[in-house]
Amino acid sequence: MIEFFYQTNLAASKWVVGISLILFVGTLIVVPYLITRIPDDYFSHDQRESTDFTGHHPVIRFLL
Repeated sequence: MIEFFYQTNLAASKWVVGISLILFVGTLIVVPYLITRIPDDYFSHDQRESTDFTGHHPVIRFLL
């Protein structure tokens, strides 16, 4: 019985570690790309341009 739990936990741990590594490497690639896509003057404006979702409910804006 103990052997079953050991093998199950070992397999689950391998999956968790593998997914974590994939997400970590993906983050290292995606975040710099997204940062370079920010316009140069993004933080210098006091007022932001309105988007298509400005008049919608906050929950809908968050989901979209």
